Amino acid sequence: MRTIVSQVYVKKDDKILMVQENKDSKKGKWNMPAGKLEDNETVIDAAIRETKEETNIDVKINGLIAIQENVSQIGQLIILYFFGEYISGEIKFDSNEIANVKWMTKEEIKKLDKNIIRGGETIDDILSLAEKSIIPLDRIKIEKF
Repeated sequence: MRTIVSQVYVKKDDKILMVQENKDSKKGKWNMPAGKLEDNETVIDAAIRETKEETNIDVKINGLIAIQENVSQIGQLIILYFFGEYISGEIKFDSNEIANVKWMTKEEIKKLDKNIIRGGETIDDILSLAEKSIIPLDRIKIEKF
């Protein structure tokens, strides 16, 4: 089985948008807004949609931070980490899916126990890369047929 996920680093006033999961085995874990692609959806459309669905925040995707691939006997997971620019909106969320949404500083995120962050140590890499090397969207070719 192959799963593709778009995840978004959204920054506003030196804070990053974080969501706390409220479902299944992910319950209580912090993450940036993220979700699986739907049928016939581009990775960028998924990033915008998931951010809106989880947080009520509108974003513009400005670039790609990193790509992560995990391969195991049960399947393949590909995560595309995007850099999103805050456009508008106030935090609002469905408590059945999301336990909490917060704007956090990098320092606050780094102080969180890695066991309560989805992806654990990966978050530090993304926080570091997001400020250094963004691949602009004009260098990513996406076609819809």
